[in-house]
Amino acid sequence: MPRVAPDWFVGPYSLGVIAYEMLTGRLPFDGGNAMSIMFKHVNEPPTPILSQVPDCPPELAAAVEKMLGKTQLIVSPPWKSWCGRWRRPHGA
Repeated sequence: MPRVAPDWFVGPYSLGVIAYEMLTGRLPFDGGNAMSIMFKHVNEPPTPILSQVPDCPPELAAAVEKMLGKTQLIVSPPWKSWCGRWRRPHGA
């Protein structure tokens, strides 16, 4: 069975969808049917988090929106190194 996308693309994107829903209380895309939602995932940006949750830390909103970015497949490094930037030092 062929793979749809490299793991380093699917991991952060999926995490972005979950984080977006946790922050806003809704999924980043909705629609009348599965094809409509899939089209939006591929072609449209989600509604900005800060327009829905103004008190969200801007750095967090930017990180989640980057995970949902459409150019991630082309420009993002492997997800493990990308997520490593957000790790807290031990004892923090």
